[in-house]
Amino acid sequence: MTLLDRIERLQQAECGSRELDEEIARLLGWTFTKMKGDAKPYWRKPGVTEWFRRSHEGPPHFTTSIDAAVTLFPPGRYWTVGTENGGWAWDGGGRNNPVYAKTPALAVCVAALMAREEAERD
Repeated sequence: MTLLDRIERLQQAECGSRELDEEIARLLGWTFTKMKGDAKPYWRKPGVTEWFRRSHEGPPHFTTSIDAAVTLFPPGRYWTVGTENGGWAWDGGGRNNPVYAKTPALAVCVAALMAREEAERD
């Protein structure tokens, strides 16, 4: 699944979920594995060499927490968010139009991933 496919999926989502959070994390380079005999996955952040276990958490709650979602923006981008028609976000460093999603956190994820996609093209 490409970055643009994930953006479209986030725009269509009814609400945030751990499944969507994990998709975003893998897109950003997080890795995970299940150790033999252990039902919970061990996650590893990009650039970290040891495995660590976030017992019930996994990666950040990007799709349900605005605080976590804003960490997705590339450095130097500024943004705004609102609650009209579900949620909207505006990436002030690039696009002049807001993006919409069902919740504010999903809208921030969409705007941030669009900003990343735009930064990758430049």
